[in-house]
Amino acid sequence: MSIPTSAPATPRSSTSAARPESRSTSAHGTGPQRSTGWWTDTAQRRTEWPAACTTTRWRPTSTTPSTRRHGIAGDALRHHAPEFAPEFALRWVGVPAETAVRHGQLPPWWPTNVQLDLPDGFLPFPVHPLTWQAVELPGGLPSPTAFLRVTPTLSMRTVAPLDHSDGHVKLPLPTSTLGARNRRSIKPGTLTDGAVVQELLADVLGAEPALSRRVLLTDEATYGHAGHEQLGYLVRRYPAGLDGSRMVTAAALLAETPTGRLVITELADEFFAGDVLALFEAYLRLLFELHVTLWLRYGIALESHQQNTSLVLTHGQPIRLLYKDNDGARIDPARLGHVPPVVDQRMLVRDPYELSDLFTTITVHLCAGAPAFGLAERGIAPVDQLLGLVRRCLSDAVDKLAGEPGSAVLRDRVLDAQRLPAKSMVIAGTLRSKARTGASDINKYYGTTSPNYLLPRRT
Repeated sequence: MSIPTSAPATPRSSTSAARPESRSTSAHGTGPQRSTGWWTDTAQRRTEWPAACTTTRWRPTSTTPSTRRHGIAGDALRHHAPEFAPEFALRWVGVPAETAVRHGQLPPWWPTNVQLDLPDGFLPFPVHPLTWQAVELPGGLPSPTAFLRVTPTLSMRTVAPLDHSDGHVKLPLPTSTLGARNRRSIKPGTLTDGAVVQELLADVLGAEPALSRRVLLTDEATYGHAGHEQLGYLVRRYPAGLDGSRMVTAAALLAETPTGRLVITELADEFFAGDVLALFEAYLRLLFELHVTLWLRYGIALESHQQNTSLVLTHGQPIRLLYKDNDGARIDPARLGHVPPVVDQRMLVRDPYELSDLFTTITVHLCAGAPAFGLAERGIAPVDQLLGLVRRCLSDAVDKLAGEPGSAVLRDRVLDAQRLPAKSMVIAGTLRSKARTGASDINKYYGTTSPNYLLPRRT
């Protein structure tokens, strides 16, 4: 089909979203405390913008966005990437009802055929403007009407509707990140698998009362596809009852707020009497309690990096964590007790080291190690103190499950190992062929190791 060009998006200027109040004397909270009045729903969304610009030692391309997104540059990047906080409207195509696969209940703000000028017999499918411009979509009938204003989240291909704060829409994007072969399309099977893992995690939490009160899951059971990896969508819904809470991704903790202070510092001021380390410890303890339980008791390791892990802080309640986008999990059916009905058979593993490697590179490196090093670099506390806290929280979580099979493997492979695995995604995704690396999954290629920073320092 012939795809018309979409209307240009509206990027924010570099100053329009930044610091409406004067800065404190310290970017880390030693100056006067600032009002947290900017923490509206919109402000919480906009922590995605500074998070996208925040450097992390675990993602060496994080300060050069154009190198992270193969094939997108210039105005296309400026008008659609989270670091520019743009707003734009989605495009839509009609997919014949007899060929479309749709699951779940669409939200009330989903457009009708009348609103999109589509005939009966077609189902509306959203399309990212960059996909609209670049990709031929077989079997789709293009709507002349752009509909639903959105802003990108940190993942870029997932967008947040501006007028509807209860969810996100995940869409295929014609680009690759962290490797030319690591495409940001949406294979139909990943939609099904995400819903399967969400249901599995809900069952696990139901069997773990101590975790069920403190771990939340997004609803990812509403999706559609047309058998084409560039024509599909996921509607992600957030749990109800979070209107009075602060919800922020772990990736945004070290970002600066509009007041010029760190996100984690402002959260600590409001919920932990200004004690950043107390907040960080509460986060680490729940993080490790969850993931150690999933691994040792149920044989599950999640690819829940900083982008997919959110802190939820509510007055009068302990810290909670919110998880989304779980189609990259690894599951040991023997430990779980049954074989989950996933499409991607790579998710099913028998080697306990596969769980160990994913746990180490995601939960330890990205969700614990990266913020620990980041806090040290920003002068919050000495690096040895922060890494000692990470080790102590992880060790305590393992001690609680010392009787579970696999606890010795966790200690041997993570806490006491001389070296830890690290991902080599650019090698697997660009520099070497799959035939050479033997990688069945670019995102799970561990081509190198690094010294274990969790080992106690010798004095």
